[in-house]
Amino acid sequence: MVAALFPGQGSQHVGMGDELFDQFPRFAHVFEEASDVLGYDMKELCLEGPAEKLQLTEFTQPALVTIEFATYRVVKDMGELRVAVAAGHSVGEYTALVAAGVITFAEAVKLVQLRGRLMQESVPVGQGGMMAVMGLEASEVKKMCTWACKETKNTPLEPANYNSPAQTVISGRLEIIDWVRKNFTPDKIGSDKTKVKLIPLKVSAPFHCSMMRRAERKLAKAIEAIDFKEPLFGIAQNFTGQIETDAATIKSNLIAQVSGAVRWVECVRALRELDVSLMGEFGPGKVLTGLTKKIDPDVICVPLNTLSDLQSFDRQAASDNKKEERKSRVDGGYGDM
Repeated sequence: MVAALFPGQGSQHVGMGDELFDQFPRFAHVFEEASDVLGYDMKELCLEGPAEKLQLTEFTQPALVTIEFATYRVVKDMGELRVAVAAGHSVGEYTALVAAGVITFAEAVKLVQLRGRLMQESVPVGQGGMMAVMGLEASEVKKMCTWACKETKNTPLEPANYNSPAQTVISGRLEIIDWVRKNFTPDKIGSDKTKVKLIPLKVSAPFHCSMMRRAERKLAKAIEAIDFKEPLFGIAQNFTGQIETDAATIKSNLIAQVSGAVRWVECVRALRELDVSLMGEFGPGKVLTGLTKKIDPDVICVPLNTLSDLQSFDRQAASDNKKEERKSRVDGGYGDM
């Protein structure tokens, strides 16, 4: 079985997709549609920047959804890709919904443009932040957040992204994050870990924490106005870490995802429980490929950035199709004939 993965904010960079524009008219067509919907040149933004504009959340999120869906359509056109399930990290979940036919591409880019704007506006610059915690288990990170809020008599500080068993991103008040950097040692929460790294992230807002509730309430109105279709395949959703197939549930979880944590570890494990043998990361970079291999070293996950990447993945998908066909014949009672 094949799973489609779509990365989130942080994977973007100026020049992303440059090779694919020249090779595939379908790729360029998706960018043209995004430009028509949003009112600015999406190809120019992604290929030429400026980087400062691409890093602005309201531009970053539509750009990612555009390049991710464009890459997905190109691989689908190659003919061998049969997606059984999908998952997206944060804003990447919107691309997963487009791929599954739940919402249209035009609806997705308009939603994430609004999402990015609301998330940025909900917390004044300098009041919130995010920090990666490396070397602690998820339960220990929760203890660290509780300890920090108690010690500083301030809130919030919460787990935001459960990215791998040894990497959790926290989100909340910037002053608490700064205090933790100066005062935290593992023994403060009863941990015997010795190699713990705290890495502040260069973000413009404290995403996926309770400071995003205002943005969530406003975005909910836009999401509720859209007719969500039943998905062509299941979606492992960030908010629950479970594979969902009901349109109403998918809509509810997508709204809650704005202030809820991204449960990427649980998403990947849910995919593996379905016996997924091959995963493709449709989008710039290879962040999800790295995280997914840390969650399950045996998984085959392929980043799709260049023509050769896409061609290689198409061949792997063809091999997976043959395995599924053989398995289907055996399961259907024809294995010994």
